[in-house]
Amino acid sequence: LDVRYKEIPLWDKASLMVSGRYVAANQSSSEKYKEGNEGYYPWKDTWMAGTSLTQKFANGGFNEFSFSLANNSIASSFSRYAG
Repeated sequence: LDVRYKEIPLWDKASLMVSGRYVAANQSSSEKYKEGNEGYYPWKDTWMAGTSLTQKFANGGFNEFSFSLANNSIASSFSRYAG
């Protein structure tokens, strides 16, 4: 589930975006069996929440400030430079 609400007007040429994501673990029966028997770790549901403030400039360009918070597998992608 991925929900986003964009372009919330704030002040002159500024807008806000809020977003949320929830991912439910979906294991096959063999993965559930291997979870405790063959070294597989338990799967967990994961979530992320974020917001982004954008300020556009009169002569073009913009500044953007973002804040994101997540857990489990979504949070692990935060550490990748290219991600």
